[in-house]
Amino acid sequence: MNTMHGRHAWAQRRRNPLCPYGFAFLYAVPVVGSTPERPVFEVGAATRLDKAGEDVSHLPRLLYDLAQTARHYLDHGGLDPRQPPQICNRVDDRVTADSTFIGIAVSSLDGPLGTWEQTMRQVEGEDRIPGRFYIQLMDPEETRIVVDRPTDPWDKPLIQSTTPTYEAWLPLQSHPEDAPIWTGIGQLATLVHHGAQRIGQARGATT
Repeated sequence: MNTMHGRHAWAQRRRNPLCPYGFAFLYAVPVVGSTPERPVFEVGAATRLDKAGEDVSHLPRLLYDLAQTARHYLDHGGLDPRQPPQICNRVDDRVTADSTFIGIAVSSLDGPLGTWEQTMRQVEGEDRIPGRFYIQLMDPEETRIVVDRPTDPWDKPLIQSTTPTYEAWLPLQSHPEDAPIWTGIGQLATLVHHGAQRIGQARGATT
C-alpha cells in the first residue's frame, strides 16, 4: 500500500495531488475451506485516500477528525468502515460481512527527507520515494508495528514492533513526535472495534 501510495502521489503531484496519508482498516477474511477447527484467513481492507488539502496536511489532526467522524457514526446508527462513505472510499471485494476487524494501517509519505512536500523536491523519481507504515493491531498485546521504506529500492525496509515476531524485526523505539500519531490511531481503532462489537451483537440477536 505504501509503495503504491507513493507512486500515485508522485504521478499526480502536479495535477490532482493526493494527500500524503492513507488509511487501511484491516479485516481477517475467512478463505474457502476454512473451518472453526482449522480457521484460515487472508487480510482485506477498507481504505481511505483523500485529495491533498490544508485540512488533511497534518496527520495527528487528520486522525482526530476521522475519530470525530467515527464517533458520530457510532453514536447515530452504527459505525462500519466497510460502508462507504462513512470513513472510507474503497473496500476490497473480498471483505464481507463475516470479516473480522483486526487493526489499522496508516501510510505516510513523510520520511527521512522531511515532509512529503520536501521529499518531492529531493527525489529523482517514484522508485526513490521513502515512506512509513504505522500499524495498530487489535490483538491481546495491542501490537504496534512501524515499517520504514528506504529511499534506495534495493535496501530492505526497517521493521520495528512492540512484539517482534520475526528475527529481522527490531523492538519499536519510542519517539516523542510519534506519540500523538499513536494516540490518534489507537482512538480510531477503539471506536471501530466498538462498532464491530455492536454489529456482532445485532447479528447475534437476529439469529
